Amino acid sequence: MLEALGQADQPTDPHRYIWRPVPAGDANVPPLAVRLLRTVAERQRWRAHLRELEARAAGQDLSAIREEAA
Repeated sequence: MLEALGQADQPTDPHRYIWRPVPAGDANVPPLAVRLLRTVAERQRWRAHLRELEARAAGQDLSAIREEAA
């Protein structure tokens, strides 16, 4: 995979990421419901952006339906 990025000669560090279970009640991790809602909102933004790009590629005028960023 690194060959595709032009970094084939870069050694892979096996200790780059450390995965550990998060203890229940950890103050640095939002509650599950909040994390899920954020993920859903992010997915909705991605889909809206994809629809906008597809409409632009098809030559549609989106000026009347584009939402203003808050």
